[in-house]
Amino acid sequence: MEPAPTEQEVRRQLDRMLASHVFASAPRLSPLLQYIIDETLTERLTEDGTKLTEHQIGFALFENYDPNKSDVRANGTALRNRIRAYYRECGADDLLLIEVPPGGYRAVFSYNPQSPADKLYRRGSLQVSGFVHGCLPRIG
Repeated sequence: MEPAPTEQEVRRQLDRMLASHVFASAPRLSPLLQYIIDETLTERLTEDGTKLTEHQIGFALFENYDPNKSDVRANGTALRNRIRAYYRECGADDLLLIEVPPGGYRAVFSYNPQSPADKLYRRGSLQVSGFVHGCLPRIG
């Protein structure tokens, strides 16, 4: 099982994303990403089984929110596109990936296998594992 990024790592990644030109030019999507990350981290820490819902987001972030309109869904789609643009344009080597999979509003955090830092971490873990188990792997 892969280790989960810490809250501190997630918050650092969020700060990087929000400071980027990709999100600086999206004043409505930045608070949405911030809210989703905050709620997901709170949910992860409390593990009370609550889900982040469209209505919860709508009432918290959208002035004059109407549950019969698709404002949250439309902004959720735009946010997913903006996240993809961030990783394509300036975050390809970032240590962490933050995603909001379609069909929900809960964020998913993972280490980026393309990150130079992650590659070094995995290489070091392999070395430590080999040392502990008495068979050093050959890494070239």
